[in-house]
Amino acid sequence: MKEKWITAVLVIFLTGVIALDVKTAGKVQYLLRKTFRALPPPTSISPHEELVALKSEVAHLKGMLGQITPAPPTEEKFIIASVFSSYPFGIKSKFLIDKGARDGIEKGFPVLFHNFLIGSIADVFDATAVVETIFHTTWQSAVGIGDDMQEGLLVGGIKPQITLIAKSATVQEGDVVFNTAQGFPFAAPLGTIQQLRTSKDGLFFEADLSIPYQPSGVRQVVIVQRHFQRKEQL
Repeated sequence: MKEKWITAVLVIFLTGVIALDVKTAGKVQYLLRKTFRALPPPTSISPHEELVALKSEVAHLKGMLGQITPAPPTEEKFIIASVFSSYPFGIKSKFLIDKGARDGIEKGFPVLFHNFLIGSIADVFDATAVVETIFHTTWQSAVGIGDDMQEGLLVGGIKPQITLIAKSATVQEGDVVFNTAQGFPFAAPLGTIQQLRTSKDGLFFEADLSIPYQPSGVRQVVIVQRHFQRKEQL
């Protein structure tokens, strides 16, 4: 039944593509190739994670369709790594993985868990590397909130927060938070908005970032091996 539904959707989509002019059709073809690039085999995820990931793909497509001139595809490879246990067990501000320089790991590479952006490579050794996560107090990165990608700032910590949300922004609890910072996959999901409130100075909204996984349960991650250098952002 699922296969028939997917086939029907593809037929409708392709019919629309055929009706497009050559230039637009070429752009759509480019977006499809880039969006549905080869990824490592997915692990089991919850319905909530699947919904957030789907919204991430929609936001990713919206962002790409908004480009007047699409950028050329970047070379991307994915490396699966296991996470070493650490003490105390529940703290995941940083963790050690079993891949290092000899595996092609470089400082600044993004790190994903179930397609969620969880951190980046902070230090690299020959056979291992240290991942700094969004649960570290020094983490700060730009984010987009909801379908309209309202701007905000992710501030790391044991309980990550989204700050600097404009009071004019249309944001509500449950909205998905996406990455918009350079150096990381665009529109990679981070979590959802929780406990939206006015900041202490009364100038902005802020909220907690609800994470749909337990940091202590992170046993395997995916490193995005890309040819770029991360630019520090406020």
